[in-house]
Amino acid sequence: MLDDDVLLGVFNYYRLDDEKVWNVRLGWRKLFHVCQRWRHLIYESAFHLGMHILCTNGTPIVDTLDHLPPLPLFVDYRYTNVNIRGEDELGIYHALRLRDRVRRIDLHLPPSILSKSLMLMDEPFPILEHLSLSLTVNKITILTLPKTFLAPNLRHLALLGICLPKRLRLLLSTVSLVTLALTNLRASGCFLPRLLVARLRSLPQLEGLSIGFSIPIPRPSAERELLGNQGTPVTLLNLKHLRFQGIGAYLECLVAQIRTPLLERLDITLFNQIAFALPHLSHFTNRTEGLKLPTAEAFFGRDEVSITLGHHGTLWDDGRFVLRVMCKPLDWQIDCAAQICIALMPALSGVEKLTLDFYELMMPSEWQNGEIDGTTWHELLRPFIGVKDLRICSSLSEELSRALQVDGVGSDPGLLPGLQELARGSIGMFDPFLHARRVAGRPVLDTNPNRITSPYGQLPPGFVPHVPVPDASSSSDRLSWYHPVRTPLTSTTADSPVIVPPPSIFSRSPESSSSEEEDDEVASSIASSDDSLTTPPPPRRRPRPRPNTYDAAPIPPGLEYPAAPLMRGDA
Repeated sequence: MLDDDVLLGVFNYYRLDDEKVWNVRLGWRKLFHVCQRWRHLIYESAFHLGMHILCTNGTPIVDTLDHLPPLPLFVDYRYTNVNIRGEDELGIYHALRLRDRVRRIDLHLPPSILSKSLMLMDEPFPILEHLSLSLTVNKITILTLPKTFLAPNLRHLALLGICLPKRLRLLLSTVSLVTLALTNLRASGCFLPRLLVARLRSLPQLEGLSIGFSIPIPRPSAERELLGNQGTPVTLLNLKHLRFQGIGAYLECLVAQIRTPLLERLDITLFNQIAFALPHLSHFTNRTEGLKLPTAEAFFGRDEVSITLGHHGTLWDDGRFVLRVMCKPLDWQIDCAAQICIALMPALSGVEKLTLDFYELMMPSEWQNGEIDGTTWHELLRPFIGVKDLRICSSLSEELSRALQVDGVGSDPGLLPGLQELARGSIGMFDPFLHARRVAGRPVLDTNPNRITSPYGQLPPGFVPHVPVPDASSSSDRLSWYHPVRTPLTSTTADSPVIVPPPSIFSRSPESSSSEEEDDEVASSIASSDDSLTTPPPPRRRPRPRPNTYDAAPIPPGLEYPAAPLMRGDA
């Protein structure tokens, strides 16, 4: 007779043969009814065999749970519209009341149903490991996890538009957290960067962190109070994936207070603004070994511009570092990309291959014939001092060729000094630039005079690949990964010539305090602000750089971010 260990091995092979049948269709019941010995062995080894009962759309949970063994519950209800079956609504409430058995919760529901569900989560869930909550509608709805909710074994937490309790106290009890995603945050759910950093200290196993705001906050008037004080930096030894969406000032304050020696992926989306000053981000990327990459791409999309860094041959689907700015007009995109590249010059100095790509196969007529200032292209290219191979898509070739024909550009030792190879989009273009380089004694090989077609040519217009983010839908522990304002830099490290930002680039009030009362007062002032924006139409030509300002006044309904840079109303 086979012993228990051999039987468990057989059961496990049976489970792995079709895991969907094993749990979704309760395939384990066939083995469960063979004999009493098998039944006891399977029940005692439920965790090892990954057994659970799936409560999901269309499942008659209320009628069937009483007739099944008390196995862990996976509560998974996801709706794409506001309609939900009455039977499913009752099933959600019934399953959530069995707190001691719930191991996983995935709810994507209308606000009214999700609000009632949250009311049932006001007590501890002792075995809960995965929690993902989101709304089916993108409107201003304030929902918050109950203050008394606890999940000491929680490993994956993803809240989209749902607030954590005041001062993020839940994170103090989730010491086993592996992935944390707080996205689509509005003013009511805003928290101070130093408070977030303080809570991250209690998460030693954290591997994936995603913070995303749906609007650009704080207001300029609140920036000093929100960002002025910085806490003691914390080292996140296991963090491998970091994703952020918001304003540059908030990002600067966050990365100035964290150290991530093992970071592998960094995904940043910034709201548009007149000027970008990112010295702390530059220092952060330069000291992170995993972000020193040899290949870069500047992609000009329909609604955003992105700078992507990766390894040779893997850029399109495996970008390790992505920084995008939300803006539409092409001249604004080029200028934003130039500012970003200037700010991140230390991290870009090791790039050897650069690609310039556009989301359409042809340049729109309104941007042809020199409508784009050539000096903006020069500013974009100057930070890439180590580039040897430059590839330009056909739709951008004419404008780049015109920009590089300016007298003195080809012989300028500061513009692409290491360039050895140029893949251009059409025959005849760039000839004056190539001739000037030969005369200057720095010849460039013209390797591809034929048309270069973007890999995105076969994809829908506006498609931009995103760096993977912590996958809240996975039950495993794996991460599958949703104007030049020159700020003076005053010091360098002892061992490296890399410029280091000063301790704080933000104004700090002498009376600033780190007390909880002051933090709560600042957070309340932010929460009382309007969640929408008003922005003027973009000008034809980009104005000269101004101080780093933006506005957070009302926005038309349905517009998530402005098409033009955020400016004060009197700008």
